[in-house]
Amino acid sequence: PRLFLGSGQLEMDTGKSTHDGHPTRTLLDLNRAGSALMEVVSEPDMRSGQQAGAFVRTFQTLLRHLGTSTANMEDGSLRVDVNV
Repeated sequence: PRLFLGSGQLEMDTGKSTHDGHPTRTLLDLNRAGSALMEVVSEPDMRSGQQAGAFVRTFQTLLRHLGTSTANMEDGSLRVDVNV
């Protein structure tokens, strides 16, 4: 699949807040606070879940090849948000 990237920017991770299991409390996870993040926005060219999956796999391979990231979803070094 071809990759059509619309924009990208570098950010710093601020941490993560969680409300699970505690209706009146917010838990803060600051383990990744200060870590560099690269946000990339693709163009709306995908028409199916299969195309989106192929895009992510191709992009993951590209990031690994360039050495910019390990791009492992399991350890959180690659996260994907999908907007329909």
